[in-house]
Amino acid sequence: MRRGPLVVALVVAALCALAAVTTPIYDSDLWQHLLVGKVIWQTHAIPHTQLWTWPTHGAPDVLPSWLFRVLLWPFWNLGGIWGLYAWRWLTTFAAFGIAYATARRMGATGVGPLLMLVWGAILWRGRSQMRPETFAGILLMAQVLLLETRRAAAQRVPLSRDRAWGVVPIALLWANAHISYYLGFIVSGAYLLDDLFVRRGGAPGALALAMAVAAVASLANPFGWETLVQPLQYFTVWRHEPVYLSIGELSPVYWDVHYRDLLALWLGLVVAGAILRWRARGFDVAEAVLMAVCLTQALSTQRFVGYAALTLAPFAARDMADALDLNEASIGTLLARARQLFRAAYEEAP
Repeated sequence: MRRGPLVVALVVAALCALAAVTTPIYDSDLWQHLLVGKVIWQTHAIPHTQLWTWPTHGAPDVLPSWLFRVLLWPFWNLGGIWGLYAWRWLTTFAAFGIAYATARRMGATGVGPLLMLVWGAILWRGRSQMRPETFAGILLMAQVLLLETRRAAAQRVPLSRDRAWGVVPIALLWANAHISYYLGFIVSGAYLLDDLFVRRGGAPGALALAMAVAAVASLANPFGWETLVQPLQYFTVWRHEPVYLSIGELSPVYWDVHYRDLLALWLGLVVAGAILRWRARGFDVAEAVLMAVCLTQALSTQRFVGYAALTLAPFAARDMADALDLNEASIGTLLARARQLFRAAYEEAP
């Protein structure tokens, strides 16, 4: 596609993605996020005790998303409601903009990839409320782009110059922004397995060492290991408690809610696109691992649908571009063959 039409398509896709997340603000947790951010800005300190509810007032408290709240408060303080929408628009644009850059790094071209990215943004809109996931989503895509760039380079470099070290600052930020920090290690693990099984040139040892350093760096948060253990506490204990069982988004997917965004069709296309690419170009270990983890989470817990859509967006975009290219090539081959047969028949005619 020429540059001019591509720019127009990009602008249209960006506007569609932003429109998808321009929905009413309904998340009641927003006010607690803003209050915590305000207190941190005013006191220049991160509270370690419960200051927000009276039954446990003064008890030790862990704030795993304190960095997100610090970043969100100025948007509200300066812009009010418009500031909050600006946060939604900017974080959505950043996350899916990085996803598009990743898809381009993978070789995706044309309009087809933009369709899959906009579709992903529609599925992400449930997570686009002013929640810590909005910032975590940017970190998630930054890590995928980093490791995909490393994989595309397919060459060994000195240990100190390996791009794998980029996962360390991402892990540091993520551990201070949201308890979904563990997803960064899942992404790194997927690419580590790709290094081990495919051996494109990247050094598995460098990525493994960077992951270990990232784990240590994650401890550099105001609450130490108590922050890092929260995902494990949720999966083993908290999710079985009545208060969590009553939260709708922690239940399995509500298919009757997703008939408008065509979630079932998206799932089918993502899986089919991956299989077609694997048959044509070889098995993608990193994509397979991320699909297995993300789709399992999404089908078992409504909250993870958005995460799956975002994580798999660049892969789905690439696979869509490949499928369209293969179809165009097949159609071109058929037309060329038809012309040959027609010419042969014409030449043989008396």
